[in-house]
Amino acid sequence: MRILIIKLGAMGDVLRTTPLLPALRKKYPGSKITWLVEARCRGVLEKNPFI
Repeated sequence: MRILIIKLGAMGDVLRTTPLLPALRKKYPGSKITWLVEARCRGVLEKNPFI
Protein backbone atom coordinates (compact mmCIF):
# COMPACT_ATOMS: atom_id res chain seq x y z
CA MET A 1 0.00 0.00 0.00
CA ARG A 2 1.17 3.54 -0.71
CA ILE A 3 0.09 6.44 1.49
CA LEU A 4 0.45 10.08 0.46
CA ILE A 5 0.14 12.77 3.11
CA ILE A 6 -0.29 16.27 1.71
CA LYS A 7 0.49 18.99 4.22
CA LEU A 8 1.11 22.30 2.52
CA GLY A 9 1.30 24.90 5.23
CA ALA A 10 3.33 26.18 8.10
CA MET A 11 6.09 24.13 9.69
CA GLY A 12 4.09 23.97 12.91
CA ASP A 13 1.24 22.29 11.03
CA VAL A 14 3.65 19.67 9.71
CA LEU A 15 5.09 19.08 13.18
CA ARG A 16 1.62 18.67 14.71
CA THR A 17 0.82 16.00 12.11
CA THR A 18 3.89 13.80 12.70
CA PRO A 19 2.50 11.99 15.80
CA LEU A 20 0.18 10.04 13.49
CA LEU A 21 3.17 8.30 11.86
CA PRO A 22 3.72 5.54 14.45
CA ALA A 23 0.01 4.65 14.29
CA LEU A 24 0.11 4.49 10.48
CA ARG A 25 3.24 2.32 10.57
CA LYS A 26 1.60 -0.02 13.08
CA LYS A 27 -1.64 -0.34 11.11
CA TYR A 28 0.06 -0.62 7.68
CA PRO A 29 3.53 -2.06 8.40
CA GLY A 30 4.54 -2.73 4.79
CA SER A 31 3.31 0.56 3.40
CA LYS A 32 5.31 3.28 1.68
CA ILE A 33 4.54 6.65 3.28
CA THR A 34 5.25 9.76 1.24
CA TRP A 35 4.81 13.33 2.39
CA LEU A 36 4.16 16.30 0.12
CA VAL A 37 5.30 19.44 1.97
CA GLU A 38 6.76 22.80 1.12
CA ALA A 39 10.55 22.78 0.63
CA ARG A 40 11.18 24.70 3.85
CA CYS A 41 9.51 21.92 5.88
CA ARG A 42 11.53 19.10 4.34
CA GLY A 43 14.15 19.02 7.09
CA VAL A 44 11.51 18.34 9.72
CA LEU A 45 10.66 15.01 8.09
CA GLU A 46 13.93 13.91 6.47
CA LYS A 47 15.27 11.79 9.32
CA ASN A 48 11.95 10.58 10.69
CA PRO A 49 12.24 6.77 11.05
CA PHE A 50 8.51 6.23 10.48
CA ILE A 51 8.55 7.56 6.90
